[in-house]
Amino acid sequence: MLTDSTPRPGLIGAETDSQPNRNFEGTSIGYGSDIYDRIERILVHQSRRILIITAEMEKAMKLTALIVGAALVSLAAFAAHAQEASHLSENYVRQATPLIHWPQGLEPRDVDVFVHNEGWIKAPPEVVWANLIDATTWPSWYSNSADVHLEGGVERLAKGVRFDWRTFGFPITSRVDVLEPNREIGWSVETPNFRVHHAWLLIPQRGGTRVITEESQKGADAIKFRLEQPNAMYDGHDWWLSALKARSERMSNN
Repeated sequence: MLTDSTPRPGLIGAETDSQPNRNFEGTSIGYGSDIYDRIERILVHQSRRILIITAEMEKAMKLTALIVGAALVSLAAFAAHAQEASHLSENYVRQATPLIHWPQGLEPRDVDVFVHNEGWIKAPPEVVWANLIDATTWPSWYSNSADVHLEGGVERLAKGVRFDWRTFGFPITSRVDVLEPNREIGWSVETPNFRVHHAWLLIPQRGGTRVITEESQKGADAIKFRLEQPNAMYDGHDWWLSALKARSERMSNN
């Protein structure tokens, strides 16, 4: 006979309906909530990371756009300089005089850079000539020259004389390879990346002197200088010619 205290088959260790498995149900519910919380925190964290990464990418894209834009502007300016320099050289070549004696390979139409300047000085060719060959005094009246030193202990430029000096801020060594007294003088520079001939021609005219100065340049350094400063050579020679005019006319009047 079964009593209320007698264990029933299949119910050993089981709880009654009035005592549900609280531990099992409580543990399941708590564990599920923790997973959702973790997932939510992970999603929030990842969302923030995505926002940060997106913001950084936007900054990088803006910076890249600025760099590309600046590069395009520089490229356009470089192209404009190159076009201007080429145009200037072509104009000067058309003005070139056939009276100057150029070293082989440095003729105006065969070089990378060419400039032509000319003017009239109210002084005889002898006075103008004396100022041109007195090279050590150039810095006193033409400030684009400096530290002029003639080799061999000579006092004036003469054919074959080499001289060290600075012009346009560059130290160079030149050699006089063309000289006809009171008429024409020219000196050259020879380096692996730079060949130059600078000529001066004096022509008696209207009681004074017509002065023509031309320079031809060839080589990588000449091209670089032309692209960076397309007007520098012409402006420098115009400055030199103006200073020569002032000095020669003052000496002629004394």
